[in-house]
Amino acid sequence: MYAFISASFALLIVFQVLKPYDLSYQARQNTQTYRKRSLVAPPSAVCRQRDVFHQLNIDPRTCTTNSVLLSQYVSEMGKVQGRHITGLTSKNQRLLGKTIRRAKQMGIMPTLYRATRN
Repeated sequence: MYAFISASFALLIVFQVLKPYDLSYQARQNTQTYRKRSLVAPPSAVCRQRDVFHQLNIDPRTCTTNSVLLSQYVSEMGKVQGRHITGLTSKNQRLLGKTIRRAKQMGIMPTLYRATRN
């Protein structure tokens, strides 16, 4: 019977002592679950004022070869930063994400990390 028990389950049995109350319905109801606060972007009126592309009337797709500009909107791990961080309008955020993905496919930007300025 014990031959089918996995090693992690055996360690759980050895190092953790459960009381009968821990398995009851009341104990399960008393545990609090913490939800991660959803990150909400600023309203569109605020984004229009902060958005550089909107202010200068520039299409982000035309900046595909400008890796210095695009690397400002990429995290340390090479992911596109969210709209709550960049402050762009939703349209320009979508276009910027498309532009960054294109630049990575073309080999202009590194895929797994942020491009550093030499």
